[in-house]
Amino acid sequence: MAIKQPDGDAGYTIIESIIAMALLSIAIFPTARIITKVQFNAMAGDKLTAGQLAQAAMENALSAETFVSSTAELTRSGKRWRVVRSGKMSGALIEITVVVYKSGSQKPIAALQTLRLI
Repeated sequence: MAIKQPDGDAGYTIIESIIAMALLSIAIFPTARIITKVQFNAMAGDKLTAGQLAQAAMENALSAETFVSSTAELTRSGKRWRVVRSGKMSGALIEITVVVYKSGSQKPIAALQTLRLI
């Protein structure tokens, strides 16, 4: 008993494969751009929150009569933040630095530095 070979369509042609890849790329590239924009917006929101926290900590340090270095754990926008406030004396000046990190990270998101006359 012999097996019959089908006539005509034996598989996909190279043209069909190229058209399928083109259609797939048309669907994938816009999706990738949307995902990138969402990640960028989340990162921008984190930087904005970190900047606001740093500004508030710096204003607090400048308005206090005496400066005290501190570390605070805060929750804003559903995320945990670590705000580190430090100072270095230099004659009649104190250099105040405020650095904001996402909790659990060693990479600073925002940092401010200023001088204050004692």
